[in-house]
Parts: sequence; structure tokens; C-alpha cells
Amino acid sequence: MGSKKFRLDILGINTVTQKTEIHKVEVDILDNDPSGHFLVPKVYEFSLNESTIEGVSVGTIQVAGAAEDSLKFQFHSNTKEIPFRLDAKSGKVFVSRKVDFETETFYKTEVVISSKSSATTVEVVFRIQDANDNSPVFEETSFNFYIREDSSIGEFVGKFRASDLDSSIYGRVRYQLIDAPESLFLLDTVSGILTLGAKLDHEVRSFYKFEVRAYDIDGRDARSEVMVFVEDVNDNPPYFLEAKNTIINIPENSLIGAVVYGLKFDDPDS
Repeated sequence: MGSKKFRLDILGINTVTQKTEIHKVEVDILDNDPSGHFLVPKVYEFSLNESTIEGVSVGTIQVAGAAEDSLKFQFHSNTKEIPFRLDAKSGKVFVSRKVDFETETFYKTEVVISSKSSATTVEVVFRIQDANDNSPVFEETSFNFYIREDSSIGEFVGKFRASDLDSSIYGRVRYQLIDAPESLFLLDTVSGILTLGAKLDHEVRSFYKFEVRAYDIDGRDARSEVMVFVEDVNDNPPYFLEAKNTIINIPENSLIGAVVYGLKFDDPDS
């Protein structure tokens, strides 16, 4: 069968002046046959999540105006290696290997659509959507902080830094202290800044050991060891170990320079 043509007369009427005008229109109806007549958009776009597994179909290159069994689909010869496979008969596109949003966010290529008598080339874009497939990672395997024992409450102790390769909300990192002394250290869960929450005393405790946890919206996390060392300052006076008002007896025949008594004292500072 060939194409069919229809000639139409379209009557236009002005509702205000009641004037009329006739327009002639010719319409060609094309058969769904292998004659090579088909209509395609200039660009096809497909979206897929980076967690899509190999072998899954991401869409079909659909063509209007041609019988499906009369067409052939193939990637253009200049197409670089991409993680997709194209079925030559159906135009379906499948994932041929794992995609990674953190490596490539989109792929662009060309597909040649051909029939027995003609061919056309269209652009195809694959947009990769992010999935939460990465855990946070600390910049340091452990953190050592130093603070003087006479530091004021609210003073800066240190800052934790972790990053997440995922994008958008999946890449947002929050922080949490694990087994830290309650209210002694305060953590900003968003910035990772650690501040002092109570007074320190080197003579009571010279260091604190605990963990910090970095986690994302789905609970993927990482942990790192934290050591906070309390630095000593000279904030304690010496004191005698003996009782006050000690009576010392000195023999009258003692020689000049002789030791008559040994005073014992201590200082808590290091």
C-alpha cells in the first residue's frame, strides 16, 4: 500500500462581521510499511538510578510511522564505550555494566535508525541518578586534641572532618560522640566542632579517650578514635607533708652545718 492524500476545504467565519473565507489543506497519510517514512524526536532521554543492575531495560527508542519489524537500531560508529546495550530489532536499551553517579552523571551518544530505504541519526542521553551507596569517611584515622586544664567552658577543643561521596541529602554528614564523658565535651553535630562543657583538672585526669561517629541519612557510618589530652598548668601551691607547729630538738653540741631536720613537702602539679 502507498500513501493516501486528502484535500480538505476549511471554512473560516468571522463571528463579528460574518465574513467567510475558505482555506484549502492537503493531508498525506503515510502507511506503516517499509517505505522508509518514520518520525523520530531529535533527542531521546533516559534516566536510571546508579543502583540499576546489569541486564535491566532503561527504555525503548520508539519510532512513529513505521512497522517495528522494518527497522534496525544501532549505536553510531563514533560512539565511545558506554555501559549500555541496544537491541537492534526492538530498540530497547539495557544496562550492560554497573553505572556510578560519582564517576559519570550522564552519557551522551547517537543511535542510527534505519529501514530498507532510509536512515536517520538521533541523539540519546542517559542521566544517572544518585543513590546512597557510599559511607562517610574521616579525614583522619584518629584525632588527638590538646587543651589546658584552666580552659574556660565553651572553649574550642577540636574539629572532626568527614566526607561522603554521595550528592544532595545522601552526602550530608552528621557527627556523634561515643562513650565520651557526659557533658564534659559538647559536639556540634552538623559542623563537627568539639567544645569544652565543664571544668578540667589535670591532677584528677590527664586524658580522655572515646570515639566519634560520622553518619549519613540512612545510617551508613564510620568511626574514629579520639584522644583529648589535658595539659597541666601551675595552679597548685606546694604544701608540707608534716603537721603544723612541729617541734624540733637540736642538741647543744651540734656542729655548724649539721642536718637537724628534714622537711617534706609536695606539689600536685607535674
